Amino acid sequence: MRKASLLTLFIIYAVAHAAAQVSFTTSQKRVSPTEIDVTFTGSMDFDMHVYSTDIPKGGPAPASFGYDSATGIQPEGALRPGGGAREAFEPLFGMTLTFFEGQCSFTQRLKLTARDYAMKAYLRYSACNSRACLSLPPVEVSIEGHDGPEAQAAAFPAAEDKGKDAAGD
Repeated sequence: MRKASLLTLFIIYAVAHAAAQVSFTTSQKRVSPTEIDVTFTGSMDFDMHVYSTDIPKGGPAPASFGYDSATGIQPEGALRPGGGAREAFEPLFGMTLTFFEGQCSFTQRLKLTARDYAMKAYLRYSACNSRACLSLPPVEVSIEGHDGPEAQAAAFPAAEDKGKDAAGD
């Protein structure tokens, strides 16, 4: 029983320590009446690095965007890594990989398809140092609003409706 308790405490410490080495924030930016960019911005301790999106088979898990639920909104295109990535041979995996050190960012464009929209989404990523890789929880984000394309159309009448009076002339 005592060994199990010590093992549980060690696991809790390891996860908390790993979480302290890599942290992310999220932000959302409206880029058009029907599109939103969600950006995940990460910072990591000096000896850690986060892998990019283009990782070959046999390497660490690449950064990826996913979602649990979505209504009136959908991903458009692939997750885009920000600048500052470097490419180097990783002895831990025996291959050349693309990764970030110090800071990273990943952006996912989302297309609004209805006036009311909501999405529960996440970023999955791998973080390693020269000795080991960490199993970290995904970075979660919620996106919701009531200003999707149908709301935009109601605010701005279509071109063919302009100039008509109530009688239809």
